[in-house]
Amino acid sequence: MNINSSFKLSAIGIKEMLTDFFKNPGEGLYQRTVRSGIWVFSLKIFERALGIVKLVILARILVPNDFGLMGIALLALACLETFSQTGFQQALIQKKRERKNTSM
Repeated sequence: MNINSSFKLSAIGIKEMLTDFFKNPGEGLYQRTVRSGIWVFSLKIFERALGIVKLVILARILVPNDFGLMGIALLALACLETFSQTGFQQALIQKKRERKNTSM
C-alpha cells in the first residue's frame, strides 16, 4: 500500500465521519464537541476574512498616508491588547480554594 492510497482512504474516512456528524446530531459528547469545534473554527475563518475585506475597502477609500497611520494605530492597539491580557480570568476560574462555613 503506497502513501497515495492510504491518503485517499483516510480522506474518505474523514468525509464519512463528517457526514455522520451532521446526519446524527446530538448523539454524544464527542460528536457535540467536534461539531462545536467546527463551528468555532469556521467563525474564526469568517471573522478573519471579514477583517481582510474591511482592510481592502479602507485601502481603496483612504489615501496612503492615512491608511499607514491607521495601520500603525491598529498595530499599537493589538500590542496593547496582547500585553494587557494577564491571564487573571483563567487563574480566577482555575484556582481552587477552600470554602469556610460562616453559618453558626
